Amino acid sequence: MRNNKVAVVGIDGVSWEVLNRFIDNGVMPFLKNLLSSSAKGVLESVIPPWTPPAWTSIATGVNPGKHGIFSFYIVTKTAKEYHVRFATIFDVMYPRLHEIVDFYGLKSIIINLPLTYPANFTTARNAIIVSDWIGPKLTIYPRRFEKYKDYFDVNRKLEENKTELFLNGVLELAKYDYDLLFVIISETDWLMHEEGREILSGNITSRASRLMKLIDSFIREIYETAEYLLIVSDHGFSLNSNAIDLKSILEKSNMKCRRLGEAGVAFKVIGNRTLHIPGCFIKILRHPKVRHYAKRLFKRINIGKKTTRAFHSLKYEDCEVLLPDPGYIYTAPTLKKKVINILKECSALNVYTPNELYYGPYIKRAPDLIVWPKLGYGLDSSITHSLKGITLIAGKDLDVDKHVMKLRTWDVAPLILSLLGLPIPHDTDGNVKSLCKRLGVQLHGKRDYVSYWKVIKKIKTASIGKRNIRHAL
Repeated sequence: MRNNKVAVVGIDGVSWEVLNRFIDNGVMPFLKNLLSSSAKGVLESVIPPWTPPAWTSIATGVNPGKHGIFSFYIVTKTAKEYHVRFATIFDVMYPRLHEIVDFYGLKSIIINLPLTYPANFTTARNAIIVSDWIGPKLTIYPRRFEKYKDYFDVNRKLEENKTELFLNGVLELAKYDYDLLFVIISETDWLMHEEGREILSGNITSRASRLMKLIDSFIREIYETAEYLLIVSDHGFSLNSNAIDLKSILEKSNMKCRRLGEAGVAFKVIGNRTLHIPGCFIKILRHPKVRHYAKRLFKRINIGKKTTRAFHSLKYEDCEVLLPDPGYIYTAPTLKKKVINILKECSALNVYTPNELYYGPYIKRAPDLIVWPKLGYGLDSSITHSLKGITLIAGKDLDVDKHVMKLRTWDVAPLILSLLGLPIPHDTDGNVKSLCKRLGVQLHGKRDYVSYWKVIKKIKTASIGKRNIRHAL
């Protein structure tokens, strides 16, 4: 018996507030019609609602304490300093959907899912994987599909012709037989960062309209290839009247505080030799017109160096409090309680220890503190990510009449597995029993995937070799 085909379209960074503006303005006619025959709802994001932990929770069905991804970065603390590096596929400690369905020999197509670089490290032998924009370069697995690499420019940003090319590339790959298609469109998040104030104020810009028309047409074509369609976003955006600057609050209490990027980058080149690049230069290198050449430069620096690894290195004496991403706080030893007391004086802030939000074997990777502003406040900016994403499900034989869903990020994966007719993870944090009953979707029990996956991952790591893994990092 053939499994159902499930297509998942991730529209990064949009809420129903934003989508409804485009629908009401006639920009997304297909989505408007689809709403009448689908179940929809709000997806509650992780705290803070940043891309890597949110999408990893969506793709695994567990909270960050179990999958190990809390941020764009992995921060480790030694006796004297912080070490910070970008998170990669090697840091995800729980099987994602494409790796789970692979246990059953099902075929998947995964495009732009965060932390899929380098794509060839995947344990999913029946998957086609196009790595995400966060990675230093594009990788595609298996190699025979590298002929499609011109469709997927990781530096495409908001260039309309490159976005159209990206979506066309997805449609080309969707012509191959699949059971699960999972693609994330990042342009919507980039758009909201640039034009979110105008859009949330009711001003639909021409560039925004053109982008959403492309996406609407793309959704229509993808829906024709599958039995079930899920549209998901990892978070929304909010426009706030006030902004809270954590760095300023801490510095007023005489704390030495650094945001990541201000301190520069250290590259371990040979042995104990270190190349330091100042933060002001890093900002220049991140500019879209320079980024491509910077990557090529760093690649040349790293060639043939066995001990090469890019990381941020900050001594506690220079940085008592590190802010890698808004909402995440790492403190020098013995200063955690002092920082908590300072931040709790701000009535507009919610201050958490990681264990108050998450649990699992990788909670030790979490920052020392997690903060998020109360309603009406932004963090470091008046426009910021919000906890309200979207979910929409449409397809054959679904009982969607008057069903409004309210899901968390880790509810999505078990819902998708149930649509595919597969057991859900035995330790999933998702709770979809009542939702599946209302939708008329049958549950198929539970299975321990993570133990088996860890064995396969260990074998995969050994086959690739530590030298190649270091080179990838």
